[in-house]
This record gives sequence, structure tokens and C-alpha cells, in this order.
Amino acid sequence: MSDVHDLDADGLYRELSVPHRLFVVYFSAPWCGPCTGMKPVFQKLADAYSQLASFRHVDVALSPTVAKASNIHGVPSIAVFREGILSKLIMGANSYRELQKALEIELKYMD
Repeated sequence: MSDVHDLDADGLYRELSVPHRLFVVYFSAPWCGPCTGMKPVFQKLADAYSQLASFRHVDVALSPTVAKASNIHGVPSIAVFREGILSKLIMGANSYRELQKALEIELKYMD
């Protein structure tokens, strides 16, 4: 099982400064019902793609400034950062297959 690290503002900005790496960040909150359902889907994605991208988690209740800076207006949301820049924002609960398709497209740009 791939390890999905929790991040605060400092951690996120430090990680995003790593060049040539795709970061997939899951934004959720403990009070969000759909977030609970998305957690295993995100973990499955992290397990499948951990060699190609870094997977992180931000609890917006604990780190609201990170969510605001990342243009997150609702949860659950998944943000894909390429070269430290927000490349794709996926809002709402999505299936594994939908997330997989979106990630595959982003990975094509990393070659």
C-alpha cells in the first residue's frame, strides 16, 4: 500500500518545488460524507501510480489556507500539479476509472 502523506501549507509548497514530478493532492474534510467515500478510491489510485507520481492529502479543516491558495472551493477535490503549477482540478466524488483517465492524460505531459 502506497503511503499518502498529509500536508500543511509549508509541506505542500516545499513538495511542489521538486522539479520533474507530478503531484496528486486530495483535498478533503472530516465532516464531508463524499470525502469518506473517495478516500479508498484515492488510495487505490496512489497504490497503482506511486512510481509515477507523488500522492498527498490536505485536510481543509486543518489547513484552509492551502485550500484557498490551491483554488479549492469545495471538497472532495483532487488537484494535479505538474512542475509545481496546478494543471488539473477534479471536483466532487469520482470513480476510480474517471480519476485514472484524468491521471493518464496528465502523465503523458511528463514524458
